Amino acid sequence: MTTIEVIREFGRIDDKSRKTAEYIERRNPMQYETEYGADLLHWSDENLLDYLIHKLGFYKMFSLGNVISRYNAFYQYCVGQGYISVNPIANSKCFTSLYLMNEIIEAGNVPYYTREFICNRCREQGENAPYFLSITLSIYEGFKDYKTLSQIRYTDVDFERGTVRGKPGLCLSEELRENYRLLHEMEFYQAGKRRQFFDDSEDWLIRRLVANGKERSESRNVMRIISNAVQKIGLEQSVLYDSGLMMRLCDRMGKEELLAHMLYTDEISKWEKVNRNREMEKIFEELGIEISVKNFMYDYRIYALCLKHGLLAKKEGQGE
Repeated sequence: MTTIEVIREFGRIDDKSRKTAEYIERRNPMQYETEYGADLLHWSDENLLDYLIHKLGFYKMFSLGNVISRYNAFYQYCVGQGYISVNPIANSKCFTSLYLMNEIIEAGNVPYYTREFICNRCREQGENAPYFLSITLSIYEGFKDYKTLSQIRYTDVDFERGTVRGKPGLCLSEELRENYRLLHEMEFYQAGKRRQFFDDSEDWLIRRLVANGKERSESRNVMRIISNAVQKIGLEQSVLYDSGLMMRLCDRMGKEELLAHMLYTDEISKWEKVNRNREMEKIFEELGIEISVKNFMYDYRIYALCLKHGLLAKKEGQGE
């Protein structure tokens, strides 16, 4: 049987297997079979590791762990059917957490934006800069996603205190507040040679652009428009948020204290881990961070390792 035939056969077992098979086929790892000198069924652990880290560019451990689990199920099926004798993932040192994180760091996969880099990208947009700065710095300073940001009204912001109604813990910089003001003073958005106007009928913080030939903005397109604006200047929402999150925690706790909480060894007691997590939970609540501490400690550990070894600044501007 060909590799594709085996993948599709595996996909007929149940719904979970179907989704895994569709994922594998959609990603098309078979395109690298010539490079690795073996078909997907007979890849070594090092081949699979290279594919996941160097070809797909994974860096978040949670996402990577899910994909490894999918391939593990597929290879286990292949062993059971007699197509191969060994599952390349089983008992391989390549897929231990520490080994994976070292490979990710060496591959340079961990993306990070400095505030200066973000602002420079936005200012390159000339008279439209306040629009881009209002979006990107909002995510960087703590709005988790475009949906949340798109639902905030101008009157929700306390411009004196830098707070936002309904968002306890968020503290907006003066630079961001000033760009909100400048955004609301803009007469139009210059889209090439065409002027695009704003729909201010509902006083949204991120003013909604009106499509050409329309009188009102279409709410169903708001997040897409915001997302397209960020992509236009070569930035990614997830990297904006993650970079800002690490910076806010460094500012609040100090670099060394943050690293002590995130990079503790297995030698500390269970109760010490619990106490450290509780301390982090209080800080997360104080800063309005809407991520569980447990998930943060697992998924962002890779950022802490880069921070410890001074590697984050070298990744400026990269994305996954």
